[in-house]
Amino acid sequence: MRTAQVLNLPGTEASLRLEIERLKHQLQVIQFKVDELMCTQQQNTDKTISVYVSSGYRLVHISEIIMIRSMGNYSTIFLYGGERILTSRTLKYWETKCGSEDLVRVHNSYLIHKGKIAAIQPDQCTIAMHGGLTAQYTRRSKSLLLGLLGHSIQTPKPKSPKLVLHPKS
Repeated sequence: MRTAQVLNLPGTEASLRLEIERLKHQLQVIQFKVDELMCTQQQNTDKTISVYVSSGYRLVHISEIIMIRSMGNYSTIFLYGGERILTSRTLKYWETKCGSEDLVRVHNSYLIHKGKIAAIQPDQCTIAMHGGLTAQYTRRSKSLLLGLLGHSIQTPKPKSPKLVLHPKS
């Protein structure tokens, strides 16, 4: 930051007004630049979570997470680039801790990042994720997944009741 400058201002009222107007303009330019920096900083901030690893705590960006898989009271966080972090926390803990709309619970054991879905295999009820990972999903979450991918949800046509086709005599 610059040091304060001592101004030698002329004593006339008109010259003082011109100097005030010049300083106001400089202040507006500075304020505009500060507003731009604040806006870009807010756009670039990605929510992070703190994960305990053997050497201490590590900050993990939500955008780095491909999926989180639970195994009882433990969870494995799969990160972009192939790294895995084993934690002693449940999937429910990570779901509430992350609090992100990007992470979707599709199974009792899987929390996936919806932006990292590569393909869905409905015949096997599995999701292929980036990095060669696969996750399972429940039948209940199938419509949610299709909605995330922008597919229209097709509901089966209602079958006509048996009584209408073959009424009892």
